[in-house]
Amino acid sequence: MPKLRTLIIIGAPLLLVATVSLVILASGRKKGPAHAQAETAPITVQTVIISRQEYPVIDEAPGTVAAIRQADIAPKVMSHIDAIYVREGDHVVKGQLLARLEGKDIAVSVQQATAGLMNAEAAYEQTKTAYAIQRTQSTTGVRQAEAAVEQAKAQLAKVKQGPRPEQIRQAEEQEARAKAAYEQAAAHLDMAREGARSQQKRQAEQGVIVAKQQVAQAEAGVSAARANLTTVESDYTRVKNLYEQEILPKQRLDHMTAQLEAAKSAVRQAEAGVAAAKAGLEMAKAQASMVEEGARSQEITAADKQVAQAKAAYEQARQETLMARQGGRWEDITTAEAAVRQAEEAQRATRAAQARDQVSAKDITRAKAGVAQARAEVARAGTMLGYTNIYAPFDGVITARQADPGDMAMPQMPILSIDDHTQYQLVSRVPESIAARMTKGATVTVVLSALNQTVTARIAEIVPSADPATRTLTIKANLPRLAGLQSGLFGRMQIASGKEDRLMAPRTAVVERNGLTGVYTLVEGKARFTLVTLGKEAGDLVQILSGIADGRRIIAMPPAGLIEGAPVREEGAAR
Repeated sequence: MPKLRTLIIIGAPLLLVATVSLVILASGRKKGPAHAQAETAPITVQTVIISRQEYPVIDEAPGTVAAIRQADIAPKVMSHIDAIYVREGDHVVKGQLLARLEGKDIAVSVQQATAGLMNAEAAYEQTKTAYAIQRTQSTTGVRQAEAAVEQAKAQLAKVKQGPRPEQIRQAEEQEARAKAAYEQAAAHLDMAREGARSQQKRQAEQGVIVAKQQVAQAEAGVSAARANLTTVESDYTRVKNLYEQEILPKQRLDHMTAQLEAAKSAVRQAEAGVAAAKAGLEMAKAQASMVEEGARSQEITAADKQVAQAKAAYEQARQETLMARQGGRWEDITTAEAAVRQAEEAQRATRAAQARDQVSAKDITRAKAGVAQARAEVARAGTMLGYTNIYAPFDGVITARQADPGDMAMPQMPILSIDDHTQYQLVSRVPESIAARMTKGATVTVVLSALNQTVTARIAEIVPSADPATRTLTIKANLPRLAGLQSGLFGRMQIASGKEDRLMAPRTAVVERNGLTGVYTLVEGKARFTLVTLGKEAGDLVQILSGIADGRRIIAMPPAGLIEGAPVREEGAAR
């Protein structure tokens, strides 16, 4: 093995050259003549001359992807959670049932409110009926009082003026009618005392016979209905067994069930017809018995009273006829004047009672307000019961679930979060100096590293309030629809703020050697590794801040294993 000597040379450039020389020498001694001859063969490479060019200045602001429309779903009532039907990541549609709360207590409130409404409506109807009756009575009383006043005044005038021929004739006609009524009442009394005639008895007996025939017909109808019911029950049992064996469809069973119910209803109707026919028979028998036995004592008493009343009316008509023929007397005039005063006093009393109807009208108004209040309470209780079912406000995806069945749900405390997965935006905090140059509707470039996507977004909102601590404004840019896009992803908003001259090199020309970053330059047919400081990137190019001058030729794509001082030649050059 050849001996290696350590050589220490002052000065960084000489140290680097000496080190590289020693490595090459050692390698040559180890690998032998054949390999040394291979290393001397030049490597064909592509080169490029780097120069300064004008590039846009891009400022970047980090941001977070968020759904444009998102909602934290919280219950509006306090209750235990009965069920939650979704989990994080589930896609839902608008109106889909997401969760249900226990609503027994609220359901009781609905029942109580409904009962209160029924009571209020009943009270309202009762008040209206009472008011209508009272108003009718007071109106009728006023009209009757007014008529009584007019009648009393007419009677007074008649008494003062004396009878006229037509008045005498009217009185005589009234007397004749009263006499005829009296005679008719007396004849009815005589017939009640004598008893029913044979014709009435025959009619009563015929009524009993007809009633018995109706009972027989009704009983025959019951027998037929019961026989039909027995047949239908047998068919129903057979169809039910076949349905349970999955031989017949459910529609056939439903049809037989309807026929069974109809047969039962027919039996009930036939039995009710029998009961009605029997009741008619009993009434016919009672009527026949009454006709056979004759009028009862109370009927005779009633007929006797009618005779007495008719006789009294006849006597009064005779007196009026006599007064009409004789003319008015002083005592009759005095009596008529007193009747007028009494009628006028009664008229004033009825008008005062009619004025009190306004109080009843106010009672109706209060009862109507009570109905409205009860309906509002029913609506409120129904709304509260509806709050126990929680629905999706829009189409989206569930992004968070903060509760489970059995937990106590509280108003304003979200149990689910939902995002509209069709619309996302990047929310960034942009320095105020950059945000001042941005306008709503302008386009910006957004880099989504997680999706390996660079897209164009449009500024949708510039929040007009700066953060005093960071001196930034919130900028929201709407993103296009992308596969895999979701809330919480990191993104960078790129904003063009001007142009500058940059020394740019292909990204493929930059290599790392032992933790050092540099490029290979082409110097007299040799590859020379030059350390550089990198700056901003722009597509496939990267900025060179220091280490190499403008106009230098560098190797665009250094091959693997290229070392310092290796002979190279440009692609396309003569051999």
